[in-house]
Amino acid sequence: MKRLIPVAALAAATLAGCGRGGPAVESLRLPDDGAVAAGPERSDPALALDPATGDLLMSWTAGDSTGYAIQFARSADGGSTWSSPAIVAGPARDIKPHAESAPRLVAARGNVLAVVWSNSVPVAGRRWPASNIRFARSTDGGRSWSAAITLNDDSATTRGGHLFHGAAWSGDSALVVAWMDERQGPGAAPAAQGPVVGHEHAPADAEPDARIWMARSENLGASWAANTPMWTAACPCCRVSLARGPGGAVVAGWRKHYPGNVRDVVIAPVTQTDAALPEPSRVAPDDWVYPGCPHTGPGIAVDGAGASHVAWFTGRQGAAGVYYAREQAAGGGRQFTTPVALAQARTLPASHAGVAPRIGGGAWVAWDINDEGRRVPSVALFDSAGGLVHRVVLDTLEGADHPQVVALRDGRAVIAWSQSGPRPSLRLVRVREGS
Repeated sequence: MKRLIPVAALAAATLAGCGRGGPAVESLRLPDDGAVAAGPERSDPALALDPATGDLLMSWTAGDSTGYAIQFARSADGGSTWSSPAIVAGPARDIKPHAESAPRLVAARGNVLAVVWSNSVPVAGRRWPASNIRFARSTDGGRSWSAAITLNDDSATTRGGHLFHGAAWSGDSALVVAWMDERQGPGAAPAAQGPVVGHEHAPADAEPDARIWMARSENLGASWAANTPMWTAACPCCRVSLARGPGGAVVAGWRKHYPGNVRDVVIAPVTQTDAALPEPSRVAPDDWVYPGCPHTGPGIAVDGAGASHVAWFTGRQGAAGVYYAREQAAGGGRQFTTPVALAQARTLPASHAGVAPRIGGGAWVAWDINDEGRRVPSVALFDSAGGLVHRVVLDTLEGADHPQVVALRDGRAVIAWSQSGPRPSLRLVRVREGS
């Protein structure tokens, strides 16, 4: 079991925002801290809460060029101490760290957990590796895991890309996984080719649109139905995010490619078939014109009232940055609050954001860039009306990447992110709302 690092051990935090006092930040030890003091790289964290116990759950990728494994641990005290890590999959040479297409962790009823990831399969003559959507589940709360299976049902006949995925628990007994897919389907564009590492942007001549495909299991992953083609005109190197709402309804968020190379974020409810697909709703009219794929999908979460919270990056000229908006009740379709800028400049590199509904209303948002373009992690607290309450820089050390955030039942938030460097690592902090 691990001890909490004193708050003083954290790099000095810069507090900003309104209200009396800012959030208190605690740096947490990692689940495998000490076991790999001189060992593998660690990256690609995923966070979730056990729906029955409220335990904090975490998965991550660990290893080196000889092979990577996906690991899992749980904490009954909000990240102060952790169970011994369990191996979900690997070590294997086809598991690769990939921030925008990192493993997704899902917690469902009855101690069922699932991890979904995309592998990497080199193919002769292909510019980028092929990939498959892989799945493993645990039926004992994470102590043991099933052998991995492939969810895309074209793996025997094609060597294409299946990645940038999202996953969610749906209804009472279903799991839903969606991803960007190269295969040809009704209305699909030519096969997409896109980069699979880091913050690279795909050149315009290498990124035709992708189509979102979906796999669905009605028995919490024991078996899976045939894949279903969903929305077209999707930006092919930006992840699709799935979020569960009250009653088990699932909402998808992704970056849509509009005419004129406009690439803006949309959301839509997930249905069981591609018949009468719901038309996606634009979160904000950014009108970001970009002749390539920016490698940054949205963060999305749904609160107990069924409202979607979205955090995203736009590179719109003169107003690039990370933004947050909340869905509000309105007749005749989804409407969102006026976006709030969390980092903004005339130009900024692509950034990434995560969002989690706050207990009692509002949301926590985490992102990985500041107004000067430095890769430092920050978190913001929003009230139930969509107003900014507090904002805090979590660490002044540069190199933050793809932060993940989850709200604990006691109102605190836990944020994890990948930290670049000679040996990639993870950072984990816990934030408590200020007075």
